[in-house]
Amino acid sequence: MPLTTCPDCNRQVSDQAPTCPACGRVFKKQKQPPQEGCFLQTLNIGCLVVLGIIVIIIFIIIIASFK
Repeated sequence: MPLTTCPDCNRQVSDQAPTCPACGRVFKKQKQPPQEGCFLQTLNIGCLVVLGIIVIIIFIIIIASFK
């Protein structure tokens, strides 16, 4: 667990700490990987393409049934 220096109070703080325990300065938040099971965070462009193709096919079938 490496330590860094807080720019506000010059105390040693863990590089994993979200804030300085001495002065409360908020450090830059690190990106969290998407959580498992969250549909909107794990959705990728391939799924959107497949979904779009399915919607277009259904739309064509509905239009063809009216003629």
